[in-house]
Amino acid sequence: DMRCESATVNGAYKVGTAIAASNTITLPVNVATLGSYTITTNTVDGISFSGSGVFTATGNQNITLQGTGSPSSTTVKTITITSDSQGGVSTTCTVNVIVVVPKKKLLTIGTGANGCGYNVSGTSPSGMVTKAAANFGTLANSIVKYEGWDQIIDGTDSPSTAQLTTWTTGANPVDIIVIGYAWGMSAADAQVLKNYMAKGGVIVAYSESNSGMQNLFRNIFDGSVNTGSVNSAGAIYKLPMTNDEILNGPFGDIRGLQWGEDASSTTYATGLPSSEITVYSGDTNISTASPSGTVGRVTAFKHNTLNFIWVGDGGFNSQCGSVTSPNTSDTICPFYADTNYKPIAKPNYGNGVAAYEMNVYNSIFYANALAWAIKQAEFSGINTQ
Repeated sequence: DMRCESATVNGAYKVGTAIAASNTITLPVNVATLGSYTITTNTVDGISFSGSGVFTATGNQNITLQGTGSPSSTTVKTITITSDSQGGVSTTCTVNVIVVVPKKKLLTIGTGANGCGYNVSGTSPSGMVTKAAANFGTLANSIVKYEGWDQIIDGTDSPSTAQLTTWTTGANPVDIIVIGYAWGMSAADAQVLKNYMAKGGVIVAYSESNSGMQNLFRNIFDGSVNTGSVNSAGAIYKLPMTNDEILNGPFGDIRGLQWGEDASSTTYATGLPSSEITVYSGDTNISTASPSGTVGRVTAFKHNTLNFIWVGDGGFNSQCGSVTSPNTSDTICPFYADTNYKPIAKPNYGNGVAAYEMNVYNSIFYANALAWAIKQAEFSGINTQ
């Protein structure tokens, strides 16, 4: 029988590009009877696979199905595999073929193109996680099949309202905006960003600017939303068991785990309408002997209809060291990646008391959120056709 659950789809698939010799499906089978086989698939959005041969031995082995055609869309393709052989295999099962998402334009706003990586556009660990082809690329083992960045614009930490308007409107607006420390947007800036999201623009904001985020939240929701600061360097916040693409995504499952505050304090919001958001964390610091918090304070959420995620820490993606020599402080730089720029947990993080230190998963949250942002930009974004 065929083992589709263990099948491997090989190669990169791009809209309008003919399938190459590297575009195959490796299909494990368990052969009970010797003889010839022919295995084919249906054609989905312009592509199909097939393979034939002779089984000369019984037992577990792999066969290769060669692809043909050219993908006509970026939707995930569920391919049905059918075998009609004399070798004892006669079953039907399915595999998914993922097509490379075309290039997107990214605007990063925050301090420094390099350094600690607040605005994820430089050579810091967070910047390299963003650009590594093994994470977001066309390699056979790329975690997210993505053509890469058409452009990464360093918006600095003090963009003007006019610049924001240029970047987010017109014939070729940016697809995704990532915000980090220490930009504080004005009410006029907030209106520009609300208009951007209303048209499908994607924003992932890591911001501890109380006034800036209050401006944005009151624009998105209403005037009853307020912000404030809570806790201090090394605070740790529990993530829920919610099963969504941010907490359980391509870079890892961090449901029920935790994220760490970098260096200062965390912004919280009150008065957010619970029906419009998915809450990721409240204001309780669990890196202490006596955790306590205030009901109604939210420090991270995803909007349920707009393409918008917010975390109340501008240094969420900070790593002031390198992947080979990381900053190991337990109260700053909670973002970690390995030497291949794969996001990993930072160990022994917390408020400085060893008994209450633990792993924090900021980098995995970030990478999952960026994968979500790329998908949203492709299928329901401001430039979606």
